[in-house]
Amino acid sequence: MVYGEATGMVQQGQEVDGLITEWHRRYKSHEKLFKRRLRKPSLARRGNIFDSLRNAKDPNGDPISLQSAEYECFVFTVGAQDTTAAFMSAFVDHVLRNPDVKSRLLDEIDHFNRAGKISFPVPSYEETTTMPYFMACCRETLRLSPSVSMILPRYASAGGMFIGDTWVPNHTEISANPFVLHRDKQIFGEDADDFDPDRWLGNLQQVRTMEKYFFAFGYGSRKCIGRHVAVFEAQKFFVQLFRDFDVQYCHRERPCRVENWGINVYFEQYVQLTRRQLVPDKQ
Repeated sequence: MVYGEATGMVQQGQEVDGLITEWHRRYKSHEKLFKRRLRKPSLARRGNIFDSLRNAKDPNGDPISLQSAEYECFVFTVGAQDTTAAFMSAFVDHVLRNPDVKSRLLDEIDHFNRAGKISFPVPSYEETTTMPYFMACCRETLRLSPSVSMILPRYASAGGMFIGDTWVPNHTEISANPFVLHRDKQIFGEDADDFDPDRWLGNLQQVRTMEKYFFAFGYGSRKCIGRHVAVFEAQKFFVQLFRDFDVQYCHRERPCRVENWGINVYFEQYVQLTRRQLVPDKQ
C-alpha cells in the first residue's frame, strides 16, 4: 500500500532490513525502504501512497519536499503495522488474563461456528461484527489499552472555544490522551480501570455516552484514516485464532511486558497454541 511492492519477508521466509527485531531502529530500517523505492521508478503506478506523495503539492502549488514525503511514508508504514499489532497484542493479553472472559468468548465463537455463521478457513469481517460479546471485547480492549497512548494535539477552532469553564483562545494547541480519557469514571463507570466487556452490552444510553467519548482512533476530522483497515484485519484474526486454537500464556506468572513508546509495545508475549476440537453447545 505504501510503496507498491512487498517488503519481501513472506517471499523470503525471513526478516528483511530489521523491521521486526530492531524496532528501536525502525526509522533507519524505513530509510532503506524509502531509498530502495526511489531507485525503482518502474514501480510507479496509481494506488500507492509513495507515488501519491511524490506527486502532491503544498499550499503554494509546489511539490512537497523529499523529506516530507519520506516522513509521511514512515507514518503510514508504522501506523499500518505497529498500531494494529498493539491492538492484537492487547486483545490476546486481556482475554488470557481473564478466564471468565475467555470462556464466554469461546462459547460465542463456537456457537456461531456450529451454526454455519463463520466462514472457513477465514472468517469474513461482516461475520465478526454479528457476535455481540466478541465485539464488546474488541471495544473494551481499545478502551482500556488504546494502541496510541499519548496526547493527540489539536488547535482550537477559529473564534476560540470553552472547555468546561475555561476559555481557550483561537489557535491554542490543546490535546487529550485516550489512555486517560477512557478511565474517566464519570463516563465509563466506577470500574473504569477494569477490563469488563459487559459495559458495552448494558444500558443503551450509557453505551451511547461511552461511544461519544471513545477516543482510541482520535476524533473529528483528524480521526485515524486507517482505522477501518486495522479493525478489519484484527477482528478476522481474533475470531480465526480463538476458533481454531486454544491460546495459553507459556509463562502465566509473567505473561508479558508492555511499554508505552507513543505506541504500546508488547515484549516477551509468548503463547502456546493447541489445535482446538469443537465441543457441543451447553444445554
